[in-house]
Amino acid sequence: MFRKMAAVVVVLSLLLAVAASAQVKPVSGNRGAQWWPGEQPGKKAPNAQNSVIEGTVTKVDANYITLQTKLGELAFTVTDETRVMVRGNKAVITDVKTGDPARIEFTLAQDNSRLARAVVISQPRINGKITTLTDKGFTLTNMDTNKTWNIWLTDNTRILSHGYAGTINDLRVGYMAGVQGDENNDSINAKRVEFSPTVIKGVITQVSGDQIQVETLKKVLVTVSVDNATSILIRPRVGANIKGSFSDLKQGMPVNLGGHITGEATLKALWIDVITGGYEGGQSGPVSGADSTTIKRQ
Repeated sequence: MFRKMAAVVVVLSLLLAVAASAQVKPVSGNRGAQWWPGEQPGKKAPNAQNSVIEGTVTKVDANYITLQTKLGELAFTVTDETRVMVRGNKAVITDVKTGDPARIEFTLAQDNSRLARAVVISQPRINGKITTLTDKGFTLTNMDTNKTWNIWLTDNTRILSHGYAGTINDLRVGYMAGVQGDENNDSINAKRVEFSPTVIKGVITQVSGDQIQVETLKKVLVTVSVDNATSILIRPRVGANIKGSFSDLKQGMPVNLGGHITGEATLKALWIDVITGGYEGGQSGPVSGADSTTIKRQ
């Protein structure tokens, strides 16, 4: 009798030890695994069903296309049902060229080969810093090569920042930007401009009227004004992102936000990402990281 009870105790002890070792532990001590909440994990693996991957075309013919990606060179089967778009226009696979930047939507066949559902070749993108600004456009300078382009804007140019739809009045000298459009030597007639305003990360400490107060990762209190044009996105750690509103902003919520500096420790929000679902390991503050933004009066 006692031997049976002792055996049961041993088995239960082993099961508890295995269960304890299988628990997910908070991220700590491993800087490579740390992230601001909501930014990782959740991205689909490249072999998942209905996945999307981006890269540069290295080979292409009527039946196959190969991309150089962050995960190495990947091949995809092209069929009569594969949709092809080249720089906004419907095309065929033979219109795709080696060196093109591409995004491929694909599924897995029963033999684990990748079937391309859609091949999208985007407009080339020029990246740099806005160095001068006029009422008709701006100059964009590549910080690595010092090459400068003259960017011309029209009424049809889309000016965006992380979900926020803006105008030329939202551009500032010193902002980084990416431009897509028709290039003619050193000039570009812009179809799309994506710019990066001042960005801070922190936790909401107060909500009042049309303003929130955010304590940044460097423990700086920033007053942030929000209006109807501000793009608010709710980003759960698990689940799809959804469009939010000012009423979703609550004290204690971690946020990433971008906007214009309007004064000493004050900022007008263009977009706000609200990170929901808690912190890694159930902590009450950011896991790690450094806020590189210093808020000063312009």
